[in-house]
Amino acid sequence: MKVLDVDLFQDGIQRNIAMLERLRSETDTIYQAVLGLVEMEEQLKGVGGNAIRSFYRECHVPFLQFFRMFSESFKKVLEQMEAALHSLEPDSAGYILERFLEGELEEGLTLIGQLTASLTDETNSIMDQVSDIVSLPHLDDSGVQEGVINSKKKRNDTVTGLNVFDATQTFALNSIEQDLQAMDTWLADMEGLFKAGVKDITFVQSQWDVLTLRSHIRTELFPKVYLNPSDLWVEKQEQLIGTMITAATFQNLEGKKVTTVEEHVEENVKYHQYENGLLIKEYTVGQTVFYEVVSKVEYKQESVQVDNPKENKVLDFIQTGLDIVGLIPVVGEVADGVNGVIYSARGDALNATLSFSAMIPVVGMASTGGKLAVKGSKAIEDAQNASKAIDIVKGGSKGRDTLLLPGEGKVGTYEELIDAGTRGDNITPHHMPSAKFLQTNAEVHKNDGVSMNMEHPHPGKGGRHRQTETYGMTGKRLEDYLNLQPRNALARDIMDARGIYIKEGLYTPEIRSGLMEVIRLNKSKYPDMFDR
Repeated sequence: MKVLDVDLFQDGIQRNIAMLERLRSETDTIYQAVLGLVEMEEQLKGVGGNAIRSFYRECHVPFLQFFRMFSESFKKVLEQMEAALHSLEPDSAGYILERFLEGELEEGLTLIGQLTASLTDETNSIMDQVSDIVSLPHLDDSGVQEGVINSKKKRNDTVTGLNVFDATQTFALNSIEQDLQAMDTWLADMEGLFKAGVKDITFVQSQWDVLTLRSHIRTELFPKVYLNPSDLWVEKQEQLIGTMITAATFQNLEGKKVTTVEEHVEENVKYHQYENGLLIKEYTVGQTVFYEVVSKVEYKQESVQVDNPKENKVLDFIQTGLDIVGLIPVVGEVADGVNGVIYSARGDALNATLSFSAMIPVVGMASTGGKLAVKGSKAIEDAQNASKAIDIVKGGSKGRDTLLLPGEGKVGTYEELIDAGTRGDNITPHHMPSAKFLQTNAEVHKNDGVSMNMEHPHPGKGGRHRQTETYGMTGKRLEDYLNLQPRNALARDIMDARGIYIKEGLYTPEIRSGLMEVIRLNKSKYPDMFDR
């Protein structure tokens, strides 16, 4: 139940405004002193001097600038709050107790109405009994009943106004709370550096840039000419790729870690994903552990040895001809069947698979083209997944898209995204982790799996969704994937999708935000799987 003591509330507002004005004055003095130190280029030279100036410029100046902005915003919120308070209850001695209004007052008003009605009816009944002796006018309690109704309405309005005041002013303080948390995080990062032994004379800006990437304070301090700070952050993150970070910086990032990938990567290697979007590779050389900012997870490639078929120029000539004939509808299906038998006899499993699949209408056109491409390059990658190779070949003829489709990158459950989509939009929800993984490991229905919209032409070929690792995954790869820990499976799929968009040149702020939302929504919906 809510209580409003107007006098106490006003006193609290005034004390906070006075405190902000005092802190602002003190901060301005400190700010000017720090700026003077930063500008001492002649007095503070060399590696040590530059480190000192950089330390105050990158750590102290932004914090002080942000606090000045914060104090102004907080003061405005308090002044607006005081105006709203006066509108709700102008009397400085006012006191509103919700429990009284909804309890005792409600019961009292109801009792007055009932008692008045009862006495009125009883009196009128008695007068009716003597009406043959004397005629008396009936009592009318409508005025009392109307007063009760108006009192209840005023009481309801007061309770509603109290709750609206509470909700709106609480909401107005949300941004203040976020700013306070941002400053607390900034100070915690600085404290972590000090505890790790970093001093102003040993300060390295790149380490601080890693710690504060996409921080609320740095974002707010971007020049207002930048309408979309996310674009700047993408650029700054790319500039950090390849940065080696210290053990102290790595330790300070621990509380911001989202997940760690250590399965299906090289030995003594781990990849750590952080809430600010950074990916840090941890690896060991000899007895030394290194930490490096990287752009993607490099998974261990499981190569399959495929024996090269014996050279036979006559058969090569015949089969090349059959491959070309295979492009002709109807006749081509027969040619592909003959070709498949020859490939099988020569021990060329991949081309045999492509030939036999080419006998299937529609798929055949891509399969035949795939054989020619394999023959031309002599490089077979992932021979165990011929069906996926077909999809890639099919998509290759279409050309790369240069723009995201409307709705691409949107995140929700599979069912929500399907319901929000329209026929012919050429996008489909991509489960992360896959629907099969969720069903197998957590009995989560496909419709409830967290997904992100990706390009998937339908009807058509290619598209970014078909390039994902889990699309059409079968056999040993699927078995290994289903055996991953949930957090690792999610991280693998996030990095896979991220790599696809980077390769396409479409890793936009919207896609990055979408991938981070996938992580957040998974942790929110299935905390037992991901939030541990």
